Amino acid sequence: MSANTLEATVQGCLSVARTNSQRGFHVTVATLLDRKGLPIQALHLAAAPLAKARSCTPQFSKLPFTLPTLPTANEPAGEALLDSIQLLAERAAASIGQEIWEEAINHLEELVAAFSALKNPVWQAVSSLSLACLCTALPSRRRDAFRAAAAAVKAARKAGSPELNVQVRCFIGMVSLSFHDPDEAVRALGEADSTQGSPYANLLKASATLATGDAEAAVEAASTLVKDSSEPLAKAAANSLLSDAQLLLGKPESALSAAEQAVESAKSAGDSAIIAAALCQLGSVATAEPKCLKACEEALKSYSSLGDKSGEAAAHLARSIALLSQQDPSKVQQAIDGARSTQSYFEGVGDATGEAASLAVFAAASMSAGQAQDASQACRQSLAKFKELGLEAGVSFATAILNQLKAFLANPNVARCDFDPATGVAMVEVSDGTSGESLRRVVDELHSCDGLACIVLHLIGAIDPMAAQVAAKDLGIFLVGLRTLALPVVVSISGRIAGPMWGLVLSCDYRIAATSSSFLCPIWGKPECMRSFIGHNATVQLGMSTGPKDALVMLETGVVHQLRRNADDAKKAALEMAKRVASTDSMACRKQPFIMNYAVEEYAMAAIESKLVC
Repeated sequence: MSANTLEATVQGCLSVARTNSQRGFHVTVATLLDRKGLPIQALHLAAAPLAKARSCTPQFSKLPFTLPTLPTANEPAGEALLDSIQLLAERAAASIGQEIWEEAINHLEELVAAFSALKNPVWQAVSSLSLACLCTALPSRRRDAFRAAAAAVKAARKAGSPELNVQVRCFIGMVSLSFHDPDEAVRALGEADSTQGSPYANLLKASATLATGDAEAAVEAASTLVKDSSEPLAKAAANSLLSDAQLLLGKPESALSAAEQAVESAKSAGDSAIIAAALCQLGSVATAEPKCLKACEEALKSYSSLGDKSGEAAAHLARSIALLSQQDPSKVQQAIDGARSTQSYFEGVGDATGEAASLAVFAAASMSAGQAQDASQACRQSLAKFKELGLEAGVSFATAILNQLKAFLANPNVARCDFDPATGVAMVEVSDGTSGESLRRVVDELHSCDGLACIVLHLIGAIDPMAAQVAAKDLGIFLVGLRTLALPVVVSISGRIAGPMWGLVLSCDYRIAATSSSFLCPIWGKPECMRSFIGHNATVQLGMSTGPKDALVMLETGVVHQLRRNADDAKKAALEMAKRVASTDSMACRKQPFIMNYAVEEYAMAAIESKLVC
């Protein structure tokens, strides 16, 4: 019988597990990032084409272990049994090639039974492992997959081959990740002796660890892999994983550095596909950074030169996200055009996740351009598709855009105040473009509130980059009136913070931001006051930076104290914090309101006297 047919069948089964395990890993980590309040980064992993385009793990071109020699017709197996194995292998290979999964699995089950008759533990392990891997193509076959995996482990142990045992454990880890069970993957991989396997055995362990949500352990494991790896491709893959782990830890600068190292390692290896993937990942880390936009553009050129249409479309969409994150009105139309073209491509090839992601980005870009009707239609289509696909991170992203769109359509330009006597908390809503007259009216209302103990400021930055900004003088008068109340102020932040809006952010005692918010640098205000607000190091860093910065960077820098997934969650968190402060008389901020912010009055007076600088 032909060994080539059987090898192709086994190779096809293992390839299915590799693809599905990467997809399962990406979706799991996307969910973790979304729950950490990183919707843009989560979208890059939730949408299959975007995740694939940024995957730096090299694809195996050969089997990771050597297949045992096939028996001959003269041996006890008999000619009839060998002919049956040959026929089943051919049928299974044909079904796998056509992606007729149920039929292919049935053929594999018969093939496993035929190999069991050989009573060869090595072939029993290989055939059972192949069946387990192929079952990952169908969620309904989860139980069959793990049953076949258990049989493969038992046979590999009986065969007494350490190399085979490691490879079986590795692929069982992949099977577990395919079914979104990272804990089982960690258990299976933990029982393998990595010294007997390929350099990617430890990488798979670290990936499974990250998928469980243990980012610190994943950072440690990935850092060790980066240090110990001698192969450039292995180093690139380890740096790629390290970047995701650092991002999950809330360290965007470290994640950016690891992504840059992944690009350098990929270039050292000279693998064009991995270079393009590393560039695409770099472009997805901190999308507001100019270097990330540049990386997306380089990835686009790389995928174009490779003739990879799917990768090119994914890089195009990543570029649209980066363009939109730059908060530059002149680049919004480019983001719209890019998202529209990728949506047409993914719809044409039947990629539902790519189409849903493109629609979501198109909606966000259209909203920034003031095209509310187009934005609303695209956003609702995207939300419906993500719900149908069951992608939590995608649903969250589309929902956040829809909520921002509602706020955009409301276009509040009048400050509002709502006092709750039962809790002693007053909620004040201020947006970029709020009139000075309404700000003064709110101050008067606050001074007349009997029993007021804490203030919540809901700050809505410019969702539209071209929106007008609060006048500095009106801002200064408002801040003076606010702080003369001698009460703690908690702020929730959404939208784009720029110019005088910085004053409202910095003058509050506790700051909670939506992850979709961005902050335009350099920081705006009187330099002498900045150190009292955010410290010397943060003042220097933000004073020397230019362009928009993500909310995650502001958290790491110390400008904000908490991040929440969207504007609504930020509002709820701020309100709960204010209620806690108002109900606890013993808090230091209740006894001495200026204990955290002595420079507010100086800052406010400088604004009134037009002495603030950018």
